[in-house]
Amino acid sequence: GNPHEVYEFEDEKEFLEKGDVARQREEFVGKEGRRLLEVEGVDRGVEKGKRRERREKRKRRERVEMGGVEGEEVRVELVPFEGPEEDGGGDEVGDAVESRKSNGLDEERVERKRKRKHSGDDELLGSNKLEDLEAMASGLLA
Repeated sequence: GNPHEVYEFEDEKEFLEKGDVARQREEFVGKEGRRLLEVEGVDRGVEKGKRRERREKRKRRERVEMGGVEGEEVRVELVPFEGPEEDGGGDEVGDAVESRKSNGLDEERVERKRKRKHSGDDELLGSNKLEDLEAMASGLLA
């Protein structure tokens, strides 16, 4: 680094006249800590502004990619829902669910899924006999 000028230094006598070394150290640490907090606050504000600018730039780019012109808001028009009741007909979805339930198809499907899900567990858990495990191990080693 750059050397300090001789007049910047103070001799030991002047240093000790300012007070105890421990007190001077505490003052210095406190003063530098406050200065550091101020600088960090400024840095955080600058970083926050940069993040905001990047976010706005990204959103602007996305709007242009979506087919809009820069500065123009994208508007979407929602079409109202027209359910089966509004058509004057019956509740077709509800009728289909009711007919399936009356046939017992939902219950059968649920039972099949339960059996399929647990069938592999039964095989693994039921075959924990010593002979079965030895046969499996010898099969793997062969």
